[in-house]
Amino acid sequence: MKMYGLARLAGVFTATGLLTLVALASQTTSRAAASSHISFSESLRFESKTVSQSSGFSSSSSGESVTVSKWNLSLEMPITEAEAGPINGDTQFSLRMGPFQYSGTLKDDPSYSVGKTSAKLAVRQENQSKNTRTVLVAVSLKWDNGKLTAKLESKGQTSKSLAAEDFIHSLPGDINAEAKATIKFGKKTSSLEVPFSGKLKRKTGDAATIEGDVHGEAVTIDIKGDGRD
Repeated sequence: MKMYGLARLAGVFTATGLLTLVALASQTTSRAAASSHISFSESLRFESKTVSQSSGFSSSSSGESVTVSKWNLSLEMPITEAEAGPINGDTQFSLRMGPFQYSGTLKDDPSYSVGKTSAKLAVRQENQSKNTRTVLVAVSLKWDNGKLTAKLESKGQTSKSLAAEDFIHSLPGDINAEAKATIKFGKKTSSLEVPFSGKLKRKTGDAATIEGDVHGEAVTIDIKGDGRD
């Protein structure tokens, strides 16, 4: 009888333990699913040229540089209609991360109408002399099932960097850092730190030319990041 009683108690304790573990796992999963998330990758190239000239007691120098950043970013943010407020053409979406900032409203998508759950926006650059508008960053939004998802991708040669630009003048080698990001959709705002890592490479060269003494430099930076709030 005692052995039977102990077995029954052991069974109760085992079952209770399993139920507790299941409950904890469920809570952990729920918290993970309810967190904001950003992942991104960026490849940046910076090139510069400096020309120095000297004549007698006078000297002068001139330089030029170009920076090209290619990147893509995906994000998720849990959201309810109560948190976002009424969703309509005036609903704002914004993202700030490192040097990059974007803000737009759903009505910036000509095809958007109330009741839709997606929109396509963009960062554009106007060329008044040619009367054209170039897409620098494509922005795709979707909101349903209690979640906002967005994808942003650089398209133009002059797109703002996400994070790599801050390291152009750093020493070559590994990069390990964090970028602060802020997401806003309607009335809800979420802020998170996004750890990222990568590598910086630098090449330099000097030459004497008819123009003068030329110093050239090329920097490449490749990074990837992933973070949750």
